[in-house]
Parts: sequence; structure tokens; C-alpha cells
Amino acid sequence: MGKLSTNNLKEPLKGVFGRLPRWSKRAAALLAVVAIVALALANRSGLSVPLQGQSITSQTIVLERTELSVTLPVSGVVKSSDTHSVYSSQNNPVQEIYVQVGDFVEVGDILAQLDMSRIEHDMAQTELNLQSARNSAAEEARTKGNSVHNARTSLEAAQIALERQILNVANAEKDLREAEEKMREPFDSYAYDKAIEDARINLGRREHDYETARSEYEKIDDFDSYSFENAINDAKKNYQRRQDDEQRAIDNYYDAWNKYYQASPETESVAWNNVQSAKAAMESATRAVEDARAAWERATTDLSRARDNHNRQRNDAITKANENLNKAHNNLDDAHRAYDRALRDREKAGQDYLDNNTKKLDQAKKVLAESRNQLRSAQNNLEAAQNSLNQAGSKGFTYGVSVEQQKLNLEKLQEQLAEGKIVATVEGVITEVNANVGAAANGVLFVIEDADNLYVSANVKEYSLTALQLGQQIYLTTEATGEKVYPGTLIYISPKAVSPAGSTSVEFEIHAALNNDDRESKTADIKIGMNAFLNIMTETKAEVYAVPLSAIVTDERGSFVYSLEEGEIIELAVTVGLRTATQAEILGGGLYDGLVLLTRPKDGGRF
Repeated sequence: MGKLSTNNLKEPLKGVFGRLPRWSKRAAALLAVVAIVALALANRSGLSVPLQGQSITSQTIVLERTELSVTLPVSGVVKSSDTHSVYSSQNNPVQEIYVQVGDFVEVGDILAQLDMSRIEHDMAQTELNLQSARNSAAEEARTKGNSVHNARTSLEAAQIALERQILNVANAEKDLREAEEKMREPFDSYAYDKAIEDARINLGRREHDYETARSEYEKIDDFDSYSFENAINDAKKNYQRRQDDEQRAIDNYYDAWNKYYQASPETESVAWNNVQSAKAAMESATRAVEDARAAWERATTDLSRARDNHNRQRNDAITKANENLNKAHNNLDDAHRAYDRALRDREKAGQDYLDNNTKKLDQAKKVLAESRNQLRSAQNNLEAAQNSLNQAGSKGFTYGVSVEQQKLNLEKLQEQLAEGKIVATVEGVITEVNANVGAAANGVLFVIEDADNLYVSANVKEYSLTALQLGQQIYLTTEATGEKVYPGTLIYISPKAVSPAGSTSVEFEIHAALNNDDRESKTADIKIGMNAFLNIMTETKAEVYAVPLSAIVTDERGSFVYSLEEGEIIELAVTVGLRTATQAEILGGGLYDGLVLLTRPKDGGRF
């Protein structure tokens, strides 16, 4: 049991004083001292103190064993674990698109229709050829010569078509070689490099101009009053000397008068002349004083006038220097922007050069592939025409072979026509539609993803890796689904950081799979691309005593909790174990199920 604060007795003592209004102040103070001493003795003796009727039931908890978990919160994005791309074996333009992002499709559903007008035209032509072959066969029954002639004509036409396709293939191969050579040619950046060098030189000039302007600004001197102050001091000293001379002249004047009054009749005339001379000397000294004072004042005026003139000139110089400095600074900023723009222009031109050559190379490859396909078709047609001619010459009636050949050609064209329908290869949700009406059906046209088997991709800081292990339980929430929690499992930890090399904040990618026991709800609620919030259970303890952090008081003696038993507060020493942001595990001999603890023992100044 520990010490209790005397604050617990404030309210009871107030009640005692209220019931004894006739007591003197001294007696009341004595009673308070006795009560405090008694409380201190009780604390020193390890006794518990009743709460004197204080209500603290709203600040208590009943201790019971529970499970305590430490979680690592991270955010990520919901992705599909099964993604399929839909391509086309034909490069005909897209005629119509039947689905959009978010549509659910099954295997065989039609996603788009290609423009197969060329195939349809070939089919119509083949059907005409078939009909012609049938007609020819009928005519061949009448005359073998006509059949041979027709077969030879077909052969010549096939030969012409084959030669044309051979030329087309040669031209396409030449175009491809030229495109490949163009790709190998380095980008000519001379003009851009020259522009960058010119911008760099101009930047250097502007930096020099700016430094010059700043130096001129810093060279503006303050007013030098040294010579003026010397002149003033000289004039002041001269004035003081003239005052001394004046005083001596005055003294001589009064001395001459004294001698004049004391002179005998014989020396009176001489004494009077001395008085006049002294008077003249005194008046001269007075004038000299006035002149010296005027000179002093002129020197002071000259100083003030010179200082005012200098201040005006200095202010004008500062204004002009500021203008020059601001202009140089603006020119420097313009030069910086021009230099940066020249760098960006070179980079963009190089990228455009690479992109254009890449497009030309891809187009040359496509044209060559199409030309080779047409060449094989022409070779097949030539072979068929040669066979027809051979059969026409070797048999009396060969119309059946020509008819069958045209039927075979028609079947091939029908198969190609069927490929004009782009169908779903798997069941799932359309998440990307890259096909565009009128554009060639190249590359990935559609992306179909499984919206049921989802996982969350997130990044964690490197210092959190030591707390993560595959198979750890996770709980997922999203803003869209509110407070609903989805369980899952940590299934992947990247062996390599995903942050750029040299980054000060290193991160690793992790994957968390959602459990499949809530499939229908997950399909309805969790969507691919959603922002998800994960709580990863990094450490869990079962059957422990856990209390709010505010219930634990720690001082130099250790950590303590405070129980409430029959209206008394008892201090219990504990050891703090596993901690979370709001709770902590406590261990101690005095803990048991059902123990009532104060959740905020420091509130109200109790401890």
C-alpha cells in the first residue's frame, strides 16, 4: 500500500468547518494540522484510507483476462490475383465495342467486332470464284480446252499476284532495315547542345552582371565627416583662445582704469592713454571672439550642408544601385529559366526522336508481317492454280478439284471472318478497355480480372520488416465499406526495396490475401483499385490482464495500479508487459479476476 494525497481530506474538513462556525480561526487551523498529521501517520504506517463518500465508480474497471494484440497499420490498394489480357490475331480496325469497364463477362461473350469488310470482300470474291469454278467445271464437261485455258489464265493471274507480293515483301524488308538503321543512328543534338551552351554562357554573364551590381551596391560609402569635424574643432579651439584673449584684454582694461584712478597728476596722461589702448585691445579681442564664433558656426553649417548633400547623393546612388541590382537579378532569373528550358528542349527532342523512330520501326514490322501473310496466300493461290492447270491437262474432267479448292479457300476465309469477333477467354470483370473504334486491333485490347480472388498490395517502412512474418493475420477496412472488417493473411514480403536507390525512406512491398469465406459479400463490397487499410497482427498474447495506459502510474519507485476495495484505495506494484497505443499488459502477485481498478488514478489530484 502506498501514500495518499491530503487532497482527499479537503472536502471532509470543509464540512467540519461548516458545521462549527463558532470556532475561532486558530482552532480551525489547529484541527486541520491535526488531521493532516494523522493522515501522514496513516500513510507512513501503510494503512488504506477510505474515500469519504467520493464517487469514482465512473473511473473504475473490473479486471479480467483478455487477449492483447499489437498491430501495424498500413495502407494499400486492392488488386486481383488473376488477370488475363485479350488479344486479336487480326489487325483489322475495330468496328464496334460491346463492353465497358466494370461489366461482368463469361467465357465466349463477344467483347468487340472488327471491321472484316476486306475478308467479306475476299469471301464474296471466293464465292464468285467457286461459282465460276462450278461454271467452268460445267463448261469443262463440254470442252477440255476451255478448262485448260481457264486454268492457265488463273495461273498467270496468280503468278502476277505472287510477283507483286514478292515485291511488296522486298519493299517492306527494305523499309524495316531503314527503320532499324534509323534506330541505331544517334540523336543529333548539336543545335540543342549549342542552344544549351549559349544559355549557359548567357547565364554566366548574368551571374557576373548580378555580382557586379551587388558589388557596386556594397561600395556605396557612408559620409566622411573627418575633415569637417577637424575644421569645427579647430574653429572651436580658436574661439576658446579668442575668449581667453578677450578675457585678458578685459582684465588689462580694468587694470588700466585702476592705474588711471591711482595715477598722479604727472602720470595721469600716460595712464589715460593706457586706458584707451586697453580699451581698443579689448574691443579688438571682442571682435576676434565674434569672428571666431562665426567661423565655428560656419564650420558647423558646412558640416551639416555637406552631410545633407552627401545623403542626397547617397540616396540617389542607393536607388540607382537597387534598380541595377533588381534588373540584374531579373536578368539572372530569366537566364536560369532559359538555361532550364534549353535542357528540357534537348531532352524532349531526344525523346521525340526515339518515339518517332520506334513508331516507324513498329509500323515497318507490322507491314512486313502483313506482306508476308499476303505472300503466303499468293503462293497458295499460285499452287492451287498450278494444280488446277496440271489436273486440267492430265484428266478429261478436272472441274471437281477446282471446286474443292475454292471451297477450301472459302472455309479459310470463313475462319478468318470468325476471328473478327473478339470474345472473352475467361470469366471475370472488365477492368481495362484499350480498344478504340476505328483503330487497329493491336496489343492488349481488353483486361479481364477475377473480382473474387483479391489481395491488397501495400508498402511498409524498412524498420517494420522485423515485425512481419508470412501467415500473420490481417484485418482490412475501406472507406467505401465503412466499419466492416474483412479478415485475411499476409502472403508475400518483397525481398527487395521498391523505393529508388539512395532514398532516405526505404519501403518494401507486401501482399495480403483476403479470406474466401465471405465471397459474395466481398464481390459486392470490395472493388479492384480501392484504397485499403490493413491492421497486421504482429504480436498477440492471450489470457493476460490488460488495462488502459492511464490506469498505470510510474515514478522512481516503479509502476503501480490502484484498486478500489470497500471504499478504500490500495496501491499495487505491477510489471508492465506488452504495450499497444492505448493498453498495456500488467503482471503482479496481487492481481486477480474481478479486481476493481481505477482507470485514471491521477485525476482530481488524488496522487
